[in-house]
Amino acid sequence: MTRFGIRALAVCWMAAAVLAAPAVPAPPKADIFSVELVRKPVHTVAFSGAGIRAPHQTSGNDARSESVIVKWFAHSPGIPPGALVMLETVSEHQPTVKTRTLRLPPKTEGDQSSRFDLPLEDSLLAGPVESWRVRIVWRGRVLAAQTSANWGRERP
Repeated sequence: MTRFGIRALAVCWMAAAVLAAPAVPAPPKADIFSVELVRKPVHTVAFSGAGIRAPHQTSGNDARSESVIVKWFAHSPGIPPGALVMLETVSEHQPTVKTRTLRLPPKTEGDQSSRFDLPLEDSLLAGPVESWRVRIVWRGRVLAAQTSANWGRERP
């Protein structure tokens, strides 16, 4: 075999090895478009003679139910199973961070919307949400994050 033949054979062998190698999947990517904090007053109905009052009526607080709606996008080829949408909040009267999570379906791709309904009891005890942070996490890796303007502010 000639020197040219040996080189051609070596090049073909290397090309075959490259083509036979398994494809490395693209790492998952996500973008958060918007985070909306929705506050709605709690409406109660008085029944005369029932002797029942809602806790917020007796304490004089202006109770509001709170929801956080996150609109985001999972880039192709999607986010594999095991991903989470995490919401961290700090309330007006309670300076500790409260974390809530939503587990995503087995595979997520395209436009998405995640909703966190915060319990009324939390709003009554700790006050309304003052600041928040939303993150999309997969295997300990933050794919996207967004915070309120006052998230990193020093608290007394």
